[in-house]
Amino acid sequence: MTAELQRISWTTVENAIKKLARVIPEDIRWIYGIPTGGAWLAHILCSRYGYKQLEEWRMKRKLRVNSASLNDVFVVDDLIDSGRTLEPYRKRGMRCAVLFSKSHSPVQGEISFVKIDDPYCEDDPIEQDDKKFFDDVEVEPMEGVFVADREYDSNLWLVFPWERSIEPEKKGKCPPGGKSLRHDTKEFFVPGPEDAIVRILEWVGEDLKRPGLIETPQRVLRSFRELFSGYNENPATILKQFDEDVPRDEIILMKDIEFFSTCEHHMLPFYGVAHVAYIPGDEKKIVGASKLARLLDIYARRLQVQERICMQVCQDLTDHLNALGAACIIEARHMCMCARGVGKQNSKMVTSTMLGVFRDKAAARNELLLLINSNR
Repeated sequence: MTAELQRISWTTVENAIKKLARVIPEDIRWIYGIPTGGAWLAHILCSRYGYKQLEEWRMKRKLRVNSASLNDVFVVDDLIDSGRTLEPYRKRGMRCAVLFSKSHSPVQGEISFVKIDDPYCEDDPIEQDDKKFFDDVEVEPMEGVFVADREYDSNLWLVFPWERSIEPEKKGKCPPGGKSLRHDTKEFFVPGPEDAIVRILEWVGEDLKRPGLIETPQRVLRSFRELFSGYNENPATILKQFDEDVPRDEIILMKDIEFFSTCEHHMLPFYGVAHVAYIPGDEKKIVGASKLARLLDIYARRLQVQERICMQVCQDLTDHLNALGAACIIEARHMCMCARGVGKQNSKMVTSTMLGVFRDKAAARNELLLLINSNR
């Protein structure tokens, strides 16, 4: 399912920062924020509590020198999602903290805490929730990652207050899903997914002020909604069944179904044709011809590998129709192989999955292959 936007308010961020600041060990001198959200967080912590902010180039230098130079550095970020961003610092034994986590974040159950009196916040009253929070923490050296505040659902895309566009939209219009920051400015709040596209364009060296790129982040997201629409569909809802008096040993085949998908390894397209077949079971359940094509599209319109599409299509036909046999054969060209890497433009990959009688009986399998290759 496509992630829903969840805007994080400054109040929520402030409460999390207070909790995080109170567990920073006493021997810490430097705060390093992982770009870009962590850099904002590091700036706030340093300006408010008197630490020194470590620039990115200094951090890279410290990482090259020796581990002893990292002992007085505290690494912060706004969110831990998959954990890959923080993993290089954790492997070096550095102490890390984030404001929020996701329900699938790998640090759950691996977090230990430190309770330290905050010398910079003696006049800052501790709220009731904070008191309960500190009653539960363990007094031991911090290892792993400290999560300051709440855990969010995996299907939410968190949008932080500092995520905004640097340049206004064409003619000063607010981008889709955004809102004006102030009535007297042309800066706009931009949801996080668009900011990710902007950062990729910056990384490849593009000039974001070029007219052709002004609306590119929004166009990319609109195309993603179509290319990955399969995440929002359930195969069970499209496999409407008809009870017909059909022979239970007849092959039903839809061949040469065009499809497009996206390789999950390089996020480049692969496309071609698929042949989908099944043999009705004892209940003689069949589906409309278009449903086989739609079933294929549900799985193709995701980040995929070709082999998995074959298996998923066959498994659904078996599960929902109680088919005696199910088969899916795909022939496709992969742009990750044609446009890059080995650069073999004329190559095709063929994959197949056969379940039930198509796997167990050579006669059924041979008949299917004969039907697929007929009139070619």
